[in-house]
Amino acid sequence: RSTYFRFLKSFHYPAIKLIQKIRDILFYSMWDITKGIKEVTLDFDLSVIPVFGKHQGAKIGYNPKRKGSPSYFPFFCFLFNLECIHGKFRGGWTPKGSEMVKFIEESIDKVKVKIKQLK
Repeated sequence: RSTYFRFLKSFHYPAIKLIQKIRDILFYSMWDITKGIKEVTLDFDLSVIPVFGKHQGAKIGYNPKRKGSPSYFPFFCFLFNLECIHGKFRGGWTPKGSEMVKFIEESIDKVKVKIKQLK
């Protein structure tokens, strides 16, 4: 698991939403500094976060270690395997293909203004 994932795991849901907003502000500031990048690679990751007890937003879904237990199943998009540029914190149910397509499109929209070609 990524350092970013471990960092987010230590916060409650409302704080994670605020961190995501701050991340977006910092991301766009970074791109203003790094003009000239013409090509990037986006890496997508899904992670299961098991929870114990009742937690806001946790759902019963795919959880290989604790079947039938509630969990979170967030999406992440990383730039160059380093910078998390987009994330969606969600309940533990297995995502539909349409959810993944929407997340990928949102991730691409975040960077396509700044770069000419995506891989």
